[in-house]
Order: sequence, then structure tokens, then C-alpha cells
Amino acid sequence: MRGIFAYGGCVTRDSFEAIKADYSLVGYVARQSLISAAHQPISVPNHAFQLNSRFQQRQLRGDIESSLFPSLRDALPRCDAVILDLVVERFGVRKYQDGFLTRTNELARSQLGGSLTSAHPAIRFATDRHFKLWSYGARQLFNVLKGEDALGRTVVFETPWASRTRNGVELAGFRNHTPDEMNGLYRPYYAYLRELGIRVERFPDAVVLSDDNHQWGPAPYHYIPEAYEWMAGIVRGIPPRQTRPIHSPGTENHS
Repeated sequence: MRGIFAYGGCVTRDSFEAIKADYSLVGYVARQSLISAAHQPISVPNHAFQLNSRFQQRQLRGDIESSLFPSLRDALPRCDAVILDLVVERFGVRKYQDGFLTRTNELARSQLGGSLTSAHPAIRFATDRHFKLWSYGARQLFNVLKGEDALGRTVVFETPWASRTRNGVELAGFRNHTPDEMNGLYRPYYAYLRELGIRVERFPDAVVLSDDNHQWGPAPYHYIPEAYEWMAGIVRGIPPRQTRPIHSPGTENHS
């Protein structure tokens, strides 16, 4: 069975359901901005990020510890595909110590989030400051993938936000932005990844619809099943990793 590493938000994780018969999930990092991932880990007491959900607590810990790149390096020898999305970037980050915290709902519900003050300034998505910090993280991601010879098995999914469900229900955007406005704000981020040489695949317009019956409810990034099936097709088209042959002593050709 092939291995897959997923990073980003619910879009990438939900797509795994369409391919889990053929792939094993060897790593998953969620709710961690590339800004947080590329900067120094943060030191806080364990009780500061305790949550009722073990999954949410684990992801918040990962954000605090900047776990993405170590987790990715550890998983790549067993990975035939690396899939990513940028949905989490919408939250922005907050400066904390020498690093950054992703402004997720999990952070807000934690004791750590409740302790944040104006001394920990918020850096909003799509501001010049955010894009500059994120671009640094994107370069670090590229360096890890290139250094591990994994660029050829990596795909970033460009996921335009849906403005309505399949049944025509209009969807709210994020904070003060409509889905169409969010798509415009995201555009430079995907363009930068393409400039770096990372493969980016954009959803076909026909699948940019929210599922009225999605397990997590309708939202601009909770898509119809056809979207995840399309993603699965892209993943299946990624050539498997090349394993190096093991040579026994004395078997080399010396001619």
C-alpha cells in the first residue's frame, strides 16, 4: 500500500476518504500555518493548551511546537504522495515569544489563547506582513521537499471557495470577506508556490460547490463528493517514490 502525507485543512484530509483503500496515511498536520511551521517553537506549560478533543489538542500542540517540517522529514521516506491545501492560512497568526501561533478556534478556546494580549499582535491573512512571513515559510517547505527529492510527488490543491451549495444556498464568507473576495486574497499565495516550482492543481469550476449534506455542514470549503474524487484522481497519478536498490557486498560490477 502506498503512503501519503497530508498537510493543511479539512479539504485535504477529507480527500483521503476517496483513496484510503489504496493509501495509508503516514502523516497528517493540520491547523498550522506555514508561518508557525517555519519559525521557532514556543515553550508553554502543558495545561495552557489542554482541550477536550484529543485531536484538537494534538494539532494545537503541533502548532506550538512548529511540528510540520520535522514530521514531514520523518514521513517522506515512506511517502509516495504529499498533498497540501492552504485553507488554514485564512486565520492569520499572532506573534508569541520568538515564534508565531496560528489563530485557530482551538487556540481561542485554550488557556493559552485566553492569555494573549496586545503584546502578541495579530497578523491578518493577506496583509503585506502576513504574505512576507508566509513566503519565507513557503521557501522552507520548498527546501525540505527538494532536499528530500520529494517535489515530484507533491501537490498543492488550489481550492476556490464556493459561494453556494449544490442546491443553490448562498454561503457566508470569512470574517468580513465574501467567498469571491477570499479567492482573490488567496491568489498571490498560490502564484508564489508556482513560482517556486511546487506543483499546484486548481479545482475545476464544476466542482466548486458546497455539499448541502457534508458531514461538517455546508461551508465554502466543504465540497461536493465530485471534488474529492477529482483530488483522488490527481493523487493516483503521482508516480510512486523510487526506492534505492540494496547492493550486497561483492555484487558490484567492477568491469
